[in-house]
Amino acid sequence: MTPLYQHNNYTPEFTLREGSARIGSRDFGAFIFDLEGTGVDTDPVRHEAHRQVAAQVGVRLDLSDPQSVSEISPNFYGGPGKAIMEQLAYRGNGRMTPKKMMDLDTLIYRQLVANADLQPREYLVPFLETLKGHKIPIAIASNTDFEEAREILERSKLWPFFNDHSGHLIVLRERAGDKPKPDPFIYELTAEAIGIRPTDTVVFEDSPVGVESAHKAGAFVWGVPVDCTPHTIQKLFDHGARMVATDGWSEIHHQFNRNGHHPEGFVMPGQEMIGSNGYQPLEDGSPGARK
Repeated sequence: MTPLYQHNNYTPEFTLREGSARIGSRDFGAFIFDLEGTGVDTDPVRHEAHRQVAAQVGVRLDLSDPQSVSEISPNFYGGPGKAIMEQLAYRGNGRMTPKKMMDLDTLIYRQLVANADLQPREYLVPFLETLKGHKIPIAIASNTDFEEAREILERSKLWPFFNDHSGHLIVLRERAGDKPKPDPFIYELTAEAIGIRPTDTVVFEDSPVGVESAHKAGAFVWGVPVDCTPHTIQKLFDHGARMVATDGWSEIHHQFNRNGHHPEGFVMPGQEMIGSNGYQPLEDGSPGARK
């Protein structure tokens, strides 16, 4: 795939080492993953629950048109749920309180997810195995609450990758307190739990809200959207993504297993987008240093 955007014709090389990874000219000591959407595609279930709640207050959401949904609820893709319900309650002219809508949303979601086939996104498991083989620390950072996250991880068989019995590798909404994404706190907290600076982490996110959170923390943010429309890709760049994988985990897995090779199937922001995201070129031409 030809990248939609390039920066000075720069495409970084990827190299895995014992305990670290190099992207371009920079070394990173840990990889952090969002859970829902990025790791396990729960979005159809989560979004359907939101749609049903919205209908209860007279708000119509067309899930086939993400742009129109985002205009109604800017936090719809990525959460947090509280913000989504507040936005839908406002659109519904107060027919139901956000708290009651949250309770209803949780009930509907749990009914739907009980019958859902929760699987990791394709090629994620081989990629995690590769990282584990190189002893590179990995962690989950998610707005999802503990019980829901554990069910998703166990049913998708991802739990063994992140369960080190210390709880350090899974940082969820409860530990972030009243600072969910897009606040950077959850990624700062996750980096601290690993014992590394946020700026030395690579974060994988599928939503603009999550990308913004990791970007504010100073991480190298990689968009892995489920929906790879031009609108979605642009939104990820607008919120701080450094790269976007247009072929999901497939190319990420293959490129990191072909150490030293240039990537294919990725999109990088153009000069003007790097400027709007607060980045400027490094001396080697790569998009890197914060302004």
